[in-house]
Amino acid sequence: MDSKKSILSTLTIAMVVIFIAMIVNITMNLRDFGFDSAKTKANLVAESVKNGLTAHMVNGIMANRDFYINQTKNLNHIDDIWIIRAPSVEKQYGAGEELVHDEIDKKVLKTGVEIEELNEQFLGHSTYRITIPYKAEVTNEINCLSCHEGKEGDVLGVISMVMSVDDIKLTSVNIIVITSIISLALIIFIIWFVQRLIVPYLSIFDSIKEVMKKAHGGDYSARIETAKRRS
Repeated sequence: MDSKKSILSTLTIAMVVIFIAMIVNITMNLRDFGFDSAKTKANLVAESVKNGLTAHMVNGIMANRDFYINQTKNLNHIDDIWIIRAPSVEKQYGAGEELVHDEIDKKVLKTGVEIEELNEQFLGHSTYRITIPYKAEVTNEINCLSCHEGKEGDVLGVISMVMSVDDIKLTSVNIIVITSIISLALIIFIIWFVQRLIVPYLSIFDSIKEVMKKAHGGDYSARIETAKRRS
C-alpha cells in the first residue's frame, strides 16, 4: 500500500472511531441528564402532592383528596399518581381507597426508603416512576402526631407517581441526529481536504522510496517525480 492509500485509510478509520466514541458519549450523557431531569421534576410533583395532602389534613378536608389527586394527574407528562395508607393509619382511620399497587409500594411502606425506576423503551412509551414514603413529622409548622398514632419518623403512607419521559427522549434523539449530521459533514470535509491539498504531495515520498530502492540495487537511472497540482 502506497503512502496515499495508507494515510487515507488510517485517517478514515480514526475519524470513524472518533465519531462512534463521540456519539456513544453524547448518548450516555443525554441519558443521564434526562434521568436526572425526570427525577427532579418527579420529586417536585411528589413533594407538592405530599404538602397538598398535609394541608388537606390540617384543614380537615381529606374527604376532598380524590379531587386533588385527579387534578394532579391531569398535569402534562404525568401518567398516574396514587397514595397508599400505612397499616397503622388503616388501623386508626380505616382502609379507605388507598390500596397497595405492587411490591414497590410494599417495600417503601416497610423500609421508609424511596424507590425510583426508569422504564426505557427505544421505540415505545418510556416512563419514570418514583415512590416516596410519607413520614410523620414534628416541626414548628406541623405536628403529624397530633392526629396520627406513633412516633416521629414512622411511615404514614406512600406516594407513587409515574411520569412520561418521551419528551426528554425526543429532545435527546434530535440532539444526537443533529450532532451526527454535523460530525459526518466535518469528517467528509477533513478527508476531502487531506486528499485534495496534502495527499498529492505524498507521491514525492513514494518516488523517493522507489529511486532509493533501485539505487540500492545498482540502478542509478531512476529520477524523482514531482507532484502535479490538480487543476
